[in-house]
Amino acid sequence: MLSRSNVPCRLVHKLAEGQRPNVLDIVKDRKVSVIINTPSGRGARTDEGRIRAAAVGLNIPVITTMSGAAAATLALEAIHRGDLAVAPLQEYLEFRKGPGRDAAGSRPPRTLVKDPG
Repeated sequence: MLSRSNVPCRLVHKLAEGQRPNVLDIVKDRKVSVIINTPSGRGARTDEGRIRAAAVGLNIPVITTMSGAAAATLALEAIHRGDLAVAPLQEYLEFRKGPGRDAAGSRPPRTLVKDPG
């Protein structure tokens, strides 16, 4: 996704691979400005905690889902284009409300009544 958008990025070795430089080496050397880590499985969870701890200690943002990465990419593209505008939260909620929906964008609960017949 990032490569297609011409964002400089590279894959790095996992901690469990035992090769250097690994992801922690790169994080600790501050060679990254954001981390996209989508863990899966038991071993990845262990790596995730170590990566997150190192990143938090160095104030480096961590994104852990592909949907989060996609949203961040869209936001950065909007910033780059200058397509940002400030609006009150009430305008956003009114936009989401739409017909038959409440301010959170949800439809009101229905009451079910048993047919007496």
